[in-house]
Amino acid sequence: MVREFTFVILLVLLATSEALPPDTLSNHNQMSAPSLSQKVSSSHGFLRIASTAGGEDEERNKLGPKLLMKLSKLAEKQNMYKLSKRMEHKSWLSAGETPQTLFKKNGWKGKTIAELKADPKYLRYEGFDDVWTKAQYEKGTLYTPKQWISKMKEEEKRGQR
Repeated sequence: MVREFTFVILLVLLATSEALPPDTLSNHNQMSAPSLSQKVSSSHGFLRIASTAGGEDEERNKLGPKLLMKLSKLAEKQNMYKLSKRMEHKSWLSAGETPQTLFKKNGWKGKTIAELKADPKYLRYEGFDDVWTKAQYEKGTLYTPKQWISKMKEEEKRGQR
C-alpha cells in the first residue's frame, strides 16, 4: 500500500513540475531588496514578484482536469478505487461539470435507480453530487436553508425601507 501511494505521489510531482531551459533562467527578472520588502507578504502568504518564465499566469495547488483524470485512471490500475473515484470527481469539478450536465451527457434522465446502478459510469458518478454541493457552499454560491432564510429576511427589510 505504501509503495503504491509513493508511486502516485511521485507521479503527481513529475506531472506538475516543469524544467526550464538554461537560457530562460538568465533572463529572469530580479527585484532590488527595498522593493522586495514592500511586496513580499500578505494575509494569504508570499506573493509572486515576477511573472513566470513562460509568460503564463501561475495557479498554485490546482491540477487540471486532464491530469486529474489521468491520475484517476492510474489509481484505478493500482486497485485504489476510492482514490480513483475522488480524483475523477475533482476532475469533473475543475472542468466545471455539474450533476445536471453529467446527467445530460450520460443520458441518465428518466432512468430508474436499478437501471442507474447497472451503469458503470453512474457507479463512478455516485457521491459527486455531495462533492459538488460542498464545493458550492465553500464558494458561497449555494446557500444552506438557514442562509436562505436570513437572506430573505434581509431582502424583506430592504423592501420595507
